[in-house]
Amino acid sequence: NMLTLFEVLSKKPRAEIEAEFHGQGYGKLKKALVELTVETLRPVQESYADLMKNQDHLMGVLDAGAQRARGIAAQTITRVRDAMGFVRPGV
Repeated sequence: NMLTLFEVLSKKPRAEIEAEFHGQGYGKLKKALVELTVETLRPVQESYADLMKNQDHLMGVLDAGAQRARGIAAQTITRVRDAMGFVRPGV
């Protein structure tokens, strides 16, 4: 529902939105909703564009996160095996 979307994006009370667009038809509300959506998403789009400009940095962050996750996973697997009494391979 366009009114609900407008309410969420604008953080205005529904009654205020209804009063603002009363008797104007859905065309005006639809146009205002499109403009509000574009403005709301603009910071996200700008941040995304900035991130995508530096692919090397982005890949470095992803690699570091993957390496950290592997370390945590290895510790977790060891604890689970110990708790369940499994023998570790090569021991």
